[in-house]
Amino acid sequence: MWYFALIVFGLWNGAFSANQTCIENLRYACRNIRMLPDELPGTEAELQQACSELETIKRCLMKRLKRCGSNSYDDLEIARSELPGMINTLTEICQEDTYLHEPLQRKQLQDDEEYRYKISRCLFPLLSMNCFITHISSSCEYGAGKMTLELIQRAATLDEQCPASVRIDAIDLLNAFESATEEEVELEVTFSKAAKIPCAFSANQTCIEDLRWACSYYRMIPNEFPGTEDELRESCSELENIKRCLMERLNECGTNNYDDLEIARSDLPRMINTLTEICQEDTELHASYVQHMACIKRIISMNNEKQFCRDYTTSAMAYLRGPIQRKKLEDDPDYRYKFSQCLIPLMDMNCFITYISGSCEHGAGKMSIELIQKAGSVAEQCPASIRIDVIDLLNAFESATEEEMFVKRLIRSLNLS
Repeated sequence: MWYFALIVFGLWNGAFSANQTCIENLRYACRNIRMLPDELPGTEAELQQACSELETIKRCLMKRLKRCGSNSYDDLEIARSELPGMINTLTEICQEDTYLHEPLQRKQLQDDEEYRYKISRCLFPLLSMNCFITHISSSCEYGAGKMTLELIQRAATLDEQCPASVRIDAIDLLNAFESATEEEVELEVTFSKAAKIPCAFSANQTCIEDLRWACSYYRMIPNEFPGTEDELRESCSELENIKRCLMERLNECGTNNYDDLEIARSDLPRMINTLTEICQEDTELHASYVQHMACIKRIISMNNEKQFCRDYTTSAMAYLRGPIQRKKLEDDPDYRYKFSQCLIPLMDMNCFITYISGSCEHGAGKMSIELIQKAGSVAEQCPASIRIDVIDLLNAFESATEEEMFVKRLIRSLNLS
């Protein structure tokens, strides 16, 4: 696995125990994102193909889980909170004797090739709105949910996204979802009475939100770190294919700017911009990357075999547990979680930067830090409220171990207020 890239892009956060760390590394294992097909299956053959892909991924994940000392898909929550729910729901859809399988199978309209697109474009905003209304109804004062629903009813409609040809089917699917999850679908009443779907979001924004998993963009990060120029060119070619696909989809949403993909996923524009700069042969980042990539790949291979960065981070967090407790903020019950979410990836990064700086040519460590600054998620992982305390903790660890904390530069480059 390309550990360094996963760390850089904030896709791997480590964990305290060896078992947790092992499972944490499965965040994108077995290409599990492929469980969600690019298009909603519209025929039994397409559904069977999607379910076959699901079973292949599940077998791969279970094999990896057993190496981590687990035999439960639920433990994948450590890697990605939504993974167990995704696996369970898709498995239920694929099991022919379940309630969820039947309504999807029944909605296969062979005479409408655009049916899958139409029903998806209708259901996505509906379920998003229902999520908001559900949380508002349960968390706010009485009447807040009703007021929100009224606001939506008075707002602009999404007749284009929910054409008449799919509205009855959408009602049936919402009924099936309500029965299966025992969650009230507030918008169903509005939908069935008005025969149209009001929506508070703009069509453009909703369109871009639907691109969250478009074009299999996760393939921008190859399974293996490129160690030669040929391997890099192959990765860059894949990047350009994905970018073209994304731009075509963005054009359909009325925009031609990759930065708008932030609506779908906040780190996506940074990922695209940084990888594009690496691939452009006339940039300083490309030259530096090519100079050091073979050495970095060797270090990653060594870590895959010996897991020295896992051990480093586990030991570091064990040492810092006491100091973190002493940093407790009485008005913030989530303080320990916030520190862990910040310090674990920082320690992972520091381990790799230390080995890269000590083993590769001069400038490799600096290039690694630059790459993290351009593409990483440190700002999101380390909120401003804890950054000064994080610097103190890194200083304490540095004094105790006499090891340079390269990652202090990453925190100091952010706003410390």
